[in-house]
Amino acid sequence: MTTLTNLPSSELSHLENLPQLESLEIGNCVTWSSATDYEVLSKLQHLRHLRIEQGPPVCILHHLESSLSGLCNLQHLEIVNFIVDAAIEEFKVKNLKRLLIIPIYSNEVNYLFTSINILKFSMQSCKKILLFSRL
Repeated sequence: MTTLTNLPSSELSHLENLPQLESLEIGNCVTWSSATDYEVLSKLQHLRHLRIEQGPPVCILHHLESSLSGLCNLQHLEIVNFIVDAAIEEFKVKNLKRLLIIPIYSNEVNYLFTSINILKFSMQSCKKILLFSRL
């Protein structure tokens, strides 16, 4: 397993030289607010586990989804301390078996419950969806 923290996305371009990488955890993504910040993830075709933490002060799920949608081996996705106020039901990652979401704000939880009910029908391979709130 490789764990990286406190790096701007521009410092992660070397990850595309690790095509066999299966597990990646990235902490402190607070400056990752554009689609280009997540592009390197789309090049990690063998990635099975991804954990990203501490997102920017804006919702980026649409950027993340477009980068991850082609990762056929991704099975576990953890999104921790990100703003989650976008249509998560449109989040389509084919072979995902476990999705963990811990939003920044507890008031996002009600929104997520509604979205997850829709999402579970479109992600039939997903066996476990975990949603936590910091109340």
